[in-house]
Amino acid sequence: MGKKDKGGEWVVKKYIDAETVKTGLIQMLGNLFLRGEDGDPKIITDSQRKTLAEGFIEKAPAANVRENRQGKWTQVDDNKCRCSECDTIVMIAVYPHWEKNFCPCCGANMSEHNNGDTD
Repeated sequence: MGKKDKGGEWVVKKYIDAETVKTGLIQMLGNLFLRGEDGDPKIITDSQRKTLAEGFIEKAPAANVRENRQGKWTQVDDNKCRCSECDTIVMIAVYPHWEKNFCPCCGANMSEHNNGDTD
């Protein structure tokens, strides 16, 4: 489930859009000053802001996630059904009454469709 913080509360991982964060960081860094070799503050350049933001995002740990796919079972014949996302054919007898809510091959979620309909 995750880890607990020092107060005993569960810490839930938050997955983000790296490009959106990078854009926000670049904007936030717009007011950042660096000390020059002479010790005087210097406004950082657009190139420096972009390099700092990209470096920050690159060093962030990557999450182990996968795309949420939505699929639909279509009946091939009396004994088989096919995943609309990856074309895997599954024997109906293995999953009677269309109880399979995800594809065993690609992981597509099948629960929101009226499974078993023919197209």
